[in-house]
Amino acid sequence: MKTKLLAGMLAALFLLGACGGTGRSGGANVLEALPANNPENAAPGSVAGEFVFAVSRDADPILIEAAQEFAQELEARTNGALTARVELTIAPDADLLAGRAGLALLSKKRQLAFCHSLAGTATPFMYNNFSNFLMRANARNTMRILEFSLREEHDLLPLAAFYQGAHHLLVDFSPGGYQHFEGVDIILSEDADTGASFSRLVGAEGAISTFDSDSARLEQFILGEGNAAELSLEIFADIEEDFPYQVHLIASYHNLTPAWLVADAALIDGLSPHLRAEVAELTAYMASRINTGFRERDRAAFAALNEMPNIAVVHEFSNVRNRVFNTLPPLDEDADKRERLARDLLEIMRRTA
Repeated sequence: MKTKLLAGMLAALFLLGACGGTGRSGGANVLEALPANNPENAAPGSVAGEFVFAVSRDADPILIEAAQEFAQELEARTNGALTARVELTIAPDADLLAGRAGLALLSKKRQLAFCHSLAGTATPFMYNNFSNFLMRANARNTMRILEFSLREEHDLLPLAAFYQGAHHLLVDFSPGGYQHFEGVDIILSEDADTGASFSRLVGAEGAISTFDSDSARLEQFILGEGNAAELSLEIFADIEEDFPYQVHLIASYHNLTPAWLVADAALIDGLSPHLRAEVAELTAYMASRINTGFRERDRAAFAALNEMPNIAVVHEFSNVRNRVFNTLPPLDEDADKRERLARDLLEIMRRTA
């Protein structure tokens, strides 16, 4: 039921545009201050034919298969009037920015860096769980600010954010809250933002080491090189034996990068209402397939963990989360509009239930 409801919301947002909301920027409502983008002013039906749908070569198979299904359905539904050619590429963001692609699935954090606001949706500790991610990343106010930023800076349009898994925390102590990470030695992925967040948590007495892969981080944890390790759930599918001692897996979702579907604004604006509706509905179906695929993978991993008595899974662990968020460095007087808008977006997302 929740998946179908989300699909309907995505289609409605895509077709009708976003409006209203809350937020502050220099004492004013940042959403009210945004100029209205009106795609209806574009010449409908001026765009037809084939465009490139760029996807990372190293994207998860769930993402690649969903993109290919989107392309197949688009051609079938429009009787070939509008077709997408899926290309697996090294940098779909670069293809989109250079005009080589009309649509791109941005699944890596580095691919979001060209837009401050887009990159902000991958801020550590932004999401509490899967449902919270869907509500915050695809909220009407989130999409409105992102549309303004992407249109103004790059003439692009955000269509939807998809869940593609998250990193969690394996610890060798009994956790009660993030305040208990002070003085902890933690093994993290090689992500500067996550490292900066945890450096504030562990403090001067703690230590941070980084390794690129889940397997390397788990190995270091087993060797006793840290009290905590950042891991994705997939790694537990390869563990055949229970831990020899009691550990806790905190379902923290603290490091979650959305997979963003972003389009050339001119492509979407130039479509006839009928073709725009087809793209909107297929985007909603794509969201359902991707989110369901990754959630089923998560559920299988949690089920496997439940068979390991020495790994206790902690699902409710959201207290003092704002301690990290509220210590984001303040913007200086020279911060440009893009940085300020990105910070406003973070505040609005954080306040979304």
